[in-house]
Amino acid sequence: MYCRYEVEDVLLSSISQVSATATQNPNNLKEHIFTLNDNTKLIVDTEALRFDVYHKNEVIMSANARGLFYFEHIRNREDAIEIPGIDMSNAWEESFGGDNDVRKNGIIPLWQ
Repeated sequence: MYCRYEVEDVLLSSISQVSATATQNPNNLKEHIFTLNDNTKLIVDTEALRFDVYHKNEVIMSANARGLFYFEHIRNREDAIEIPGIDMSNAWEESFGGDNDVRKNGIIPLWQ
């Protein structure tokens, strides 16, 4: 096992922990609001996995604002579903150069 490389001096000493309160948007149950103080809050939309950081009611940072992240979980072949707009014909195996590569878990990222 290799030791993980640790980058030095990347955290500022001025950063400290703060308490936050978590609530759920009553109008949208898939939206969670984390309030850090009177001026700062984080809104997480679990349906699109979107993160918005607000400061004084102005968005200062947004992650996945265009909803382009695509996440696929490990599933059995029998449980596979059709996803509109995505060609699933090569999801479980692919051939190239005369070799056949069978993906036992379907389409998943390389790092899993």
